[in-house]
Amino acid sequence: MIYILVLGTRGDLLPALALAVALQRRGHRAHIVTHDDHLSLVRGHGIGCTGSGTHSSSGGGSASDQDRDAEKLAVFNAVKRDVLFVIATLFCVAEASAAADRFNVKWAAFSPFVATDFGLASMGEFWDKVRESDLTGTVHSAIVADPEWKAAVEHWLWRLFLHDVGQFREAVGLPSWPQFDYTARPPFLLYAIPASLAELAALPLDATFARFCGQWTLPSSPVSNPRASIFAQHSSLTRFIEKQNEKSRKILHVGFGSMDTLHPCLARDAGSVATIVDSIYTALLQTNLAAIWIVDASMQGCALRDYLLAKTNTLADRICVLPGPVDHALLFSSGLIRGSVHHGGIGTLTEVLRSGMKQVIVPYMFDQEKWGLRLMQEGVSKCFADVDPEFITVAEWVGAFNWISGDADLDRIQDWKVKLAVRDSSDQAVDLAVLAVESLLMKTPKT
Repeated sequence: MIYILVLGTRGDLLPALALAVALQRRGHRAHIVTHDDHLSLVRGHGIGCTGSGTHSSSGGGSASDQDRDAEKLAVFNAVKRDVLFVIATLFCVAEASAAADRFNVKWAAFSPFVATDFGLASMGEFWDKVRESDLTGTVHSAIVADPEWKAAVEHWLWRLFLHDVGQFREAVGLPSWPQFDYTARPPFLLYAIPASLAELAALPLDATFARFCGQWTLPSSPVSNPRASIFAQHSSLTRFIEKQNEKSRKILHVGFGSMDTLHPCLARDAGSVATIVDSIYTALLQTNLAAIWIVDASMQGCALRDYLLAKTNTLADRICVLPGPVDHALLFSSGLIRGSVHHGGIGTLTEVLRSGMKQVIVPYMFDQEKWGLRLMQEGVSKCFADVDPEFITVAEWVGAFNWISGDADLDRIQDWKVKLAVRDSSDQAVDLAVLAVESLLMKTPKT
């Protein structure tokens, strides 16, 4: 059995699920361990799964240390004796390494975001901990002195050591530090990111321990009429689109994905949420545009969701609120919208590029700002960097909306659409990931 450990957002789950489906198609057995609210989606694709006892929105800082410890233990215990290999998101590499040590198998990590852009400021803290620790002998010298190992740690593996997982490992009967060979190659990292976008990251990658495989997506049948499919799934859209067409208004997509529940500003700050929504609404009025705003409907008590739904009637002339999730690929290919305003998650920005549309990126955390700035340098997006979203002025929104609804830079955007279509087929990408896992499995004799 190949166990895939996925703590994180829907954006982390979907590539993991695509990998699991592809592995089973190749004759392997795959089992996903993830948040409880993701289980129905996993089961719907015929993949075995176990819940962590937690909700995906608990990553927003609301979970206690006790809850985190219980989550770690649940994920660790979900890996059984039939394990042949473990692969995990960067949010649960501690659990993956512990489970692999327990059953004497190897493990790897995967990431749908650029690991070097995720909390880079914490690298100094990590190295301070290494210097201040009582590590001695092989472990300390391998981390600090060995060039390949040091490069791997600086690239991504520091996630495993940054937080104190020794107490957790000791509680489950393991040595406090992971037991893979520190002097050999570190665990492998697979990136679920298109190669064309990876080139923008300019990462110091060594192919011996990391590989870009491309965007991993679930298999889907071609949809002959995406617009009709969207209307069938979301009946409230029909009249809204008719009203906007009568006024000759172009329509934007607005949605911040998992940030709705993960980021404190959107999840819990009602005042900031009101400012953001009201500024966007005013900018839509001034630019004669409308928007389809997708909100995370998975959890009650989200400030953004509650405000939008409470103001539905007030905003209805310009904003149609759709409880998510919504199939981005289907929406973006429907011809209903002119462009997208989103948080800069790699999955969303890739789908916008594939559709040949403009995008305005409002980054909240992780690598989102870096992607927004890189795409802005390419001339295919605008990005509100170095400013909290609640401080974006109406005038700045108006400028972004005028760009997104105009004709400037469309040639560059079409070039990117072609580049992704030709070079970065999502079907080929997940196959590359499967081949990488199979290669690692061949080097993993279980004793």
